[in-house]
Amino acid sequence: MLPTVQVLLSTYNGEKTVERQINSILKQAGVRVNILVRDDGSIDNTQKILRKLQDRNPERIELFFGSNLGWRASFFKLMELSGSADFFAFSDQDDIWFANKLSASIAPMKKSLRSPEMVHVQSLEVDENLQQLPNQRKKLPEPLSFKMAVVSELFQGCSMVWNRAAMDIVKENLPSSPDIPHDFWTGLICYLVGDVQFVTEPQFYHIRYSDNSSTDGNILKGRVARIKKVLKHQKAYINPCRDLLHTSVLFSPEERNFFETVTDYKEHFHLRMSLVLDKDFRRPSSLATLLLKAQILLGQY
Repeated sequence: MLPTVQVLLSTYNGEKTVERQINSILKQAGVRVNILVRDDGSIDNTQKILRKLQDRNPERIELFFGSNLGWRASFFKLMELSGSADFFAFSDQDDIWFANKLSASIAPMKKSLRSPEMVHVQSLEVDENLQQLPNQRKKLPEPLSFKMAVVSELFQGCSMVWNRAAMDIVKENLPSSPDIPHDFWTGLICYLVGDVQFVTEPQFYHIRYSDNSSTDGNILKGRVARIKKVLKHQKAYINPCRDLLHTSVLFSPEERNFFETVTDYKEHFHLRMSLVLDKDFRRPSSLATLLLKAQILLGQY
């Protein structure tokens, strides 16, 4: 019997791209896939397109229409609404998946669904005409330590597939902070309590649009944006440690002690300095690590 996969898709004003993406999901080979869609208050023709697609595929597409919560809260709402499946995946509304994206993601995982597992695949960065871009973003094969995983956005939602055991743990321990993204949290929990594998072969088109002002995928823009935040005394990096301490997950003594240090460092100078001097508490690049340590010294992390 083919494995079942539920794809969680949040939409917002995606009339130009969402039909193409949903069709690429429905064409996935080697799996039985259904799509759980939550529209985040679109004001264009997105909802009309979604209803049309559901009419054509009533057993494979489930729709929810809600008020505008923002993409973070919308995806967490989808996780709360998710049903029963062997595996789960996030989807953006403007990508195009290769036909074997889900089956290639599932293949490295063990057949048992009782142990939490996640696979993170690579994307192929293309322009609006699906022409490959010269500078391809490559994720690290794996975080160098749990401390690095806590402070680095290594997990991209559209690249992730995880099993039922992982989903059960994440759903029981959703964060309370509105600043924590769905993919960052899901990937981090999977990394801390389960097994995460990084597959380097591209499995979908991640499209860069000419009118997209986002820093997603643009390293230089991302670094400039973070530097500006540091200079404005704003948070430049996500701090999930307080939320991690409030979960029911049984962390190791070393992990729990570290999360407590990061949570309380503003109140104690020796904790602040311990983080600044901790060589394992770092981001992938030297510049990003320097900015992180500066935020620690300034009490902005």
